[in-house]
Amino acid sequence: MQPLIATFAELKDYWRQEVLDAPGKPLRLKRLLRRVAAGESPSFLFWYRLAQFLYCRPRGLLNYRKLAERLNRRLIRRHNIEILLGARIGPGLRLPHRMGICVSNLAVIGRNVMIRQHTTIGIKSDDLERLVGIFIGDNVDLGAHVCIVGDHLTIGDNVVVGAGALVLRDIPAGSLYYSRHEAVIRPLPGARPADGAR
Repeated sequence: MQPLIATFAELKDYWRQEVLDAPGKPLRLKRLLRRVAAGESPSFLFWYRLAQFLYCRPRGLLNYRKLAERLNRRLIRRHNIEILLGARIGPGLRLPHRMGICVSNLAVIGRNVMIRQHTTIGIKSDDLERLVGIFIGDNVDLGAHVCIVGDHLTIGDNVVVGAGALVLRDIPAGSLYYSRHEAVIRPLPGARPADGAR
């Protein structure tokens, strides 16, 4: 299971990979802050990972969890991304189009995962005894408008989920998954067809 961010050293590693895109290189504060100021995605990832780090800290002089939740609420309002702080997401998260993304507290997501716009990773049931979570492996690419919903669902490593897919079952590693959609056009009851329509 992917751990939450427990130490400041781990937090810096996340920032190196996600904000600076320079894993293994030294973390320079000036460069980090310049990158955060320059782009929306680096800014979101910087503040989200900081909130996640604070969320895991034991209560001391400050109530870190409350501070983290306040920070995350601001991120949700500003970026329209609702990734809950209890979600366990490995390093290398990429959000190329950051809008309308929702990720449950019970999601466990591996390394180097790409989540595109209007994607939901959520739980189906309110029955707490049945809930296990959604497990997504490493190097998974989720297309736009993907909906992953279940109480106990596993997506393996190196999976590509196509745009608009509805995922309600497990996907084995190394798979391409997409939903077939059929366009249906019917006249409404009592509606008159337009001129020239058959």
